[in-house]
Amino acid sequence: MNTKLDPDFRKIETLTWLPFVGDTYLGNDSKSKVLIIGESHYYKPTEANSYEKHLHPNFTREIVDEMCFNREYGDINLFPNFHRAMMGNDSFDTDPFWNRFAFYNFVQRPMNMNTKERPSHQDFDNAWSTFFKLAPILNPTRVLFLGNSSADRFNICAKRNDVEFTPTQWIKKIGSAYGKRAFLVNGDHKIQLDFIRHPSQYFSWEEWRAYLIEFGLTK
Repeated sequence: MNTKLDPDFRKIETLTWLPFVGDTYLGNDSKSKVLIIGESHYYKPTEANSYEKHLHPNFTREIVDEMCFNREYGDINLFPNFHRAMMGNDSFDTDPFWNRFAFYNFVQRPMNMNTKERPSHQDFDNAWSTFFKLAPILNPTRVLFLGNSSADRFNICAKRNDVEFTPTQWIKKIGSAYGKRAFLVNGDHKIQLDFIRHPSQYFSWEEWRAYLIEFGLTK
């Protein structure tokens, strides 16, 4: 489960969970490194030690192994919906699919599932500050956010953190949500940031698959 990037990850004090890095991600062509970003981890106060378990540095990696590779979804819709949006079905071989990606959750504190807690502006601002430190380590070409709420704080946080960027654009409306896009610029390296509706409730994977294909995010 360890990666050669872990020593650099651990230098980021605001990074609660170590990102998952697929076996082939680092060997990908420099033009095809894709980072997938979820939004939040949710703990259940009624479960014993749920909060403490959610603070383990490897928790994100354990979730990826359980849900992304082994499809042990439980009552979580995010990953099966994401699979269908990307691939058109949920019966493909997950090993080569996920091993080409890196993945982590954006908000770096557990949310309370019982109260259906949502990230605050401060949560998103903190998350963007962490992302700006993490991006040079993972060095992705494209980033796909599974959830578009964080895009609303991107321009403000990019200015605050003194990073070069192109402002967020509202690309296309799907149902009641917009697909959004921005760019983070680091010298000659430009990182494309795409935001789609969170693939949980009220997510039409067929419509969002059409969006991902139209804008070159999947085939």
